[in-house]
Amino acid sequence: MLVIIGVAGIVTGAVCTYQALADFSQVEKKYDPQLASRGHDFAAAQWVGYGVGGALVAAGIILAVTGNTSSSPPSRVVFVPVLGPGSATATMAGTF
Repeated sequence: MLVIIGVAGIVTGAVCTYQALADFSQVEKKYDPQLASRGHDFAAAQWVGYGVGGALVAAGIILAVTGNTSSSPPSRVVFVPVLGPGSATATMAGTF
């Protein structure tokens, strides 16, 4: 499941990359401060998508390979990305 969500994050990063490049291409032709700002927002969001997506894919693969062989209750991890105008943060909490 983590791998699927991670791939979705990577795809989101790719879509943001495409949109940022399209916005910057338009800004090169005729400067528009709002379009430039939007391009910068998409450029920041692409790295969030790539980073979070890559981390989730890696975590999913590690969990699939190592498995859960103990009889203790399963671990829980909660990851919450937060995107806002001009900012991107994430919170992770869990029990192991």
